[in-house]
Amino acid sequence: MPKKTSSQSIPAKRKHSFRIKWLIVIFAILLAAFLIFYFYMKEQTKASRLVDEYVSTFMSKDSHALFDLIGFQPDIFITKDSFQKSMEECHKYSSLTSYSLVQYESGKENQMQYHLQFWDNNHNNPYTQNLLLNLSSSRLYFLFDQWTIDQTEFLAKNCSLDVPAGATVRVDGINLSEKISPVSNGHLDTYSLGNLFIGTHTITVSMKGFEDFTATTSLPAGDYSQKKIYTITNSMMNVTADTEKTLIQLAEAFITAIYEGALTKLDFSAVTSDFTVEESSRTTMEQAYNTFVSNHINSSSHLTQVDFTGFSSSAASSYAEDGCYAIQITSDVDYTADSVVVPLSSTTEGQATASQNKHTSGNSLFTTAFHYKDGIWSIHATTALDACVYYIKY
Repeated sequence: MPKKTSSQSIPAKRKHSFRIKWLIVIFAILLAAFLIFYFYMKEQTKASRLVDEYVSTFMSKDSHALFDLIGFQPDIFITKDSFQKSMEECHKYSSLTSYSLVQYESGKENQMQYHLQFWDNNHNNPYTQNLLLNLSSSRLYFLFDQWTIDQTEFLAKNCSLDVPAGATVRVDGINLSEKISPVSNGHLDTYSLGNLFIGTHTITVSMKGFEDFTATTSLPAGDYSQKKIYTITNSMMNVTADTEKTLIQLAEAFITAIYEGALTKLDFSAVTSDFTVEESSRTTMEQAYNTFVSNHINSSSHLTQVDFTGFSSSAASSYAEDGCYAIQITSDVDYTADSVVVPLSSTTEGQATASQNKHTSGNSLFTTAFHYKDGIWSIHATTALDACVYYIKY
């Protein structure tokens, strides 16, 4: 006898068939969605699409959106505001009203090149651009090309500058001393700035006792890793009128202290106790002082009193071998001098006659050099130790 079909098997087969049909429908929907997504993304990730977006954003004069589109990473100097300033200065983009676009073969598989020309309302051509697109080594969702706009023509890369050691420096109003640690070689600090946008940049250097030094530099696109964008040396700084006045007073006081100390036979450390003497010069200056005392105070004919009756001094920057800032004070000095003269008798074969007191007046010229290091002015040298005022010796 033939077997009878179970009454429950027919609904189960129908249910199974219904599931298969739904799976086919869902698969078809997913496949269609994927194909739509694929071809949409394929279109959206074309290099030409990025170029169109670049030109559209450029012509809309939205520099902040253009900053994001190009893909700049914000940094100390890479900001949307500094980009806007650069675009206006170097690309004149706010005046541009029309453009033309031509694609060229770049010769590289992973690069596209476009030539852009822009015009203003008068059909002048203030700006021409070669726009490069680079193909990223990674793919979007593992499927699509990723094109990026080459940033080279917008940037001055790997910038650095030299300023006097210890100086405060501002670039475009940004205080580098608060944001970047410099590398010092003793007399110059080197600041590594990273990348700057092309165009004009303002550098201001400040040091206590000096006038601010301000310079501007115009940077075209390029790599500056092998050269400084600017070097400001100590000799380029000028002291303030107050500093110059203070150094002149110190120079005059030091000359006076040398003579007062020598006449009372003080040692050099006592003479310089109220002054800052450069340590590298101290030994040489002390030897000169001791020689001065020996020749003009402890000799048989010697000075007994010197009064300075007038100083006329001026200041000028000078060269320092160690690269620090140097200033030279020239002092024109009026004085009176008393001395003891012990003449040799011309009739008694070397027998000394009675000593005589002499008085004279005159004028001498002295120079005193100061060096500036680590915020301190110190006395480097003075000719007051080498050349004594004129006095009567015979």
